[in-house]
Amino acid sequence: MNLGRYLLYLSIVTIVLLLSINLSLSPISSYVLDESRHVVIVAVSTLPNGSYVGVSADLYVRVTCPGKGHVYVETLPLSQIDLQASTRVAALVASSLANISFNSCDYYASIKADSPIVGGPSASGVTAVAFASALLHLPLNESIVMTGMIMPDGSIGPVGGLKYKLDAAVSRGAKVFLVPYGQVIDYVYQVLEERWGPAIIRRTLRVPINLTEYGKSFGVKVLQVASVYEALEIFTNKVFKVEPNYELLNTKISQLYEVVSPVIEIWIKDLKNEIENISTRCGEVKDDVLSYVKNRYGPLIYSQISSEIRDLESRLRTVLTRARETENLGRVYSAASMYFQALIYAYTEYYLLEALRNPNIVSTKIEDLRFKAYNIINSLSQCCEKQLDIAKLSIAINVLDRVYEALIYINKTSTLNDIISIASTIAYADARLRTAIQWAKLTSIPIESKIVVKLEDVKSMATYIETLVQNIYAYLIALSESQSIQLPSEVNEAEQRYNLMQNVSDDLSKLALGISSTSYMYQALVKLFTQSPEASVYAINRTLYTNLGPIADAIPVDSVLYLEFAKILVEEMGDYGSGAIALAKLSIIIALYKTIATTSSASLLPRSSETSVVKSSIYLTYTPYTVTSTLILISNYTVTTTITTTKTVINTLITTVYGEDIAKYLYISLGFLGVLVVIALVMVILISRKLR
Repeated sequence: MNLGRYLLYLSIVTIVLLLSINLSLSPISSYVLDESRHVVIVAVSTLPNGSYVGVSADLYVRVTCPGKGHVYVETLPLSQIDLQASTRVAALVASSLANISFNSCDYYASIKADSPIVGGPSASGVTAVAFASALLHLPLNESIVMTGMIMPDGSIGPVGGLKYKLDAAVSRGAKVFLVPYGQVIDYVYQVLEERWGPAIIRRTLRVPINLTEYGKSFGVKVLQVASVYEALEIFTNKVFKVEPNYELLNTKISQLYEVVSPVIEIWIKDLKNEIENISTRCGEVKDDVLSYVKNRYGPLIYSQISSEIRDLESRLRTVLTRARETENLGRVYSAASMYFQALIYAYTEYYLLEALRNPNIVSTKIEDLRFKAYNIINSLSQCCEKQLDIAKLSIAINVLDRVYEALIYINKTSTLNDIISIASTIAYADARLRTAIQWAKLTSIPIESKIVVKLEDVKSMATYIETLVQNIYAYLIALSESQSIQLPSEVNEAEQRYNLMQNVSDDLSKLALGISSTSYMYQALVKLFTQSPEASVYAINRTLYTNLGPIADAIPVDSVLYLEFAKILVEEMGDYGSGAIALAKLSIIIALYKTIATTSSASLLPRSSETSVVKSSIYLTYTPYTVTSTLILISNYTVTTTITTTKTVINTLITTVYGEDIAKYLYISLGFLGVLVVIALVMVILISRKLR
C-alpha cells in the first residue's frame, strides 16, 4: 500500500514538473514582440491659392509578434494618396532587414497631421526605419527627420518638395534632415510679373536651392542616404552599422561567371550565325527589291528606302565592330547584348525588304511571333509548376521579361502606319524572343541553390509588387496634376507592363512584369527628381550589394551578367540612365530573393554579430559636384560588408530563427516522455495492487 501511494505521488509530481517545464518554455515557442516607435514626418500641403507649404505630422508605428503579416494604416486626416501599399512595402523591407519572416508579425502605422498631405509615399522610407527599429529593439533619435520613398530593394527613392519639407522639419526642431541620395539640390517655382504697357505678363521661374546651405542657415544638417540601412544607422546613432568589407563575393562571382560564360559564348555564336544568314539573304534580294520599288513607287520612295537600308547596314557594321572588341576583352554578356542589337538591324533590313516584296508577310510574321511567345510562356509555366530554387526563379523571371517585352512590341505594330517603323518593331520582337530562348537554356547549367522558393511565396511577392506599382503610379499622377509636371516616357513603359500584369493569370508572369514595371517607375522618379543619374547608379549599387550578401551562397545568374552589362553602360558608354535601369531591375530582383529567403529559410540568418555581404564591382564615388569612377573588373574586385548591432539585437535574431523550432521539438519530446512516464507509473501501480 505504501509503495502504491508513493508511486501515485511520484506520478503527480512528475506531471506537475512537466507542466512547469512547458510553461517556462512557452516564451520561446514563437517570437514574442510588442514594440512601438514615434518619428516626425514631413510632407507638402496645398494652400487655397494653389501654392505649397511644408507640413509636419507624427508617425506612430507598432509591431506585434507573433502575427500573420497584416498591415494596418490609419491617417488623420485622410491622405490624398493611398498609403496602404507603400506602408506594406516598408514593413516588408523592415522585416527583411531584420531577417524576420514578414508573415510572423503584424504591423501598425498611424499618421496624425493637422491638414491633408500631398505625396504620402514620401514618408514610407522613414516608416521602414521605424518598423525596423521596433523589430530590432533599437532606439531612434527623434531629432532626425527624413523624407524619401521606400523601394522594394530597401533603397530610398527620390521625391519632390524637399525645400518645403525641410521648412517643416525646421519648425519641429530637427537637427538632421535626411534626403534621398542625389537630391541635395531642389527646385521651387516663382511667378514673376512684368508690366508691358497696359498688359501684365507672368513668367514662372524654376529656381534651384542648395538644401545643404539652406539647412545650415537654420542649424539643420542635411545628409543624403541611399538606403534604409544607411538611414537606420543614422537614426540609431550607429548602434546599427553597415561597414563595407571586400572579401567574400569575389570568388563566388568569379566561379559563377566561369560556369555561365561557356553558355553565353554559345549565345554569341548563335547570334553571329543568324546575323550572317540574314545579311546574306538581304544581299540576295536587295537589288531586285530596290529596282521594284523604283519602278512602282518612283524615285522619291526609292531614295528614302535606299537611304534607310544604307543607314541600317552602316549601324550594323559599327555595332558588330564594337561587339567583337568587347568579346575579345572577355566581357561575353555585354558582347552578346551588342550582337543582339546588331541582329535587330539585320532583321529590320530583312523585314523591310520582305514587306516591300510581299505586304502580306507582315501580318503572317506577327502571328508567328505571337504564337512563339505564348509557347515559351506556357512551356516555362509548366516547368515552374513544381518547387523552384533561386537560380531557376531568376532565370524564369528574365525569360518572361524578354517574352513580354516582345509581346509589347508585337502589339505596337497595330498602331503603326509606315513600313519602316513596322519592320523595325517586328525585328525587335523577333530578336528579343531569340534572347528569351537563350536565357531559358541557362536552366541546364548545374547550379545548386540552397534557397528553395515556395509557389505561395511567388504569389505573395507578385501581389505586393503589383500594389507597389499602383502606389508609385498614383504618386506620379498626383504630382503631375498638382505641380504641372510632365511625366517621362518611362512611365508609359511601366504602364504597358502593368497593364499586361493585370491580364496575365500565372503568378510568375505577374512577378516578372511587376519587377520590370517597377524598375521603369524607379527610373521615372530618378528623371523627375534627381539631378544626377550618376548618383542614382551609385545609390542603387550600394543597396543592391547590401541585399546580395545574405544570399551569397545562392548568387543568381542575372546578378553577375547584369553587373557586367551595367559596367559597360556606365564606364565605357557613359550611359548612366540605362545603367540605372539595369541596376534598379537587378536590385529589386535581388531584394525579392532575399525576402523570399527570409520567409522560406532560417538558415541564412547570421549567428553572430557579423555577417558577410557584398558591395559592387561597379562602384562610384559621388559628391554633389563631382563623380569619380572607380569601376573595376569583377575578377579584380572584392567586397564584403559587416553589419554590427548590439548584443541584445543579436540575441533577438537568434531567438527569432531558432526559438520556434527548438520549442516545438522540446514540446514534442517532453510531451512524449511525459506520456511514457505516466503510463509506466500507472502500470507499476496496477501491478503492485495485483501482487497484494
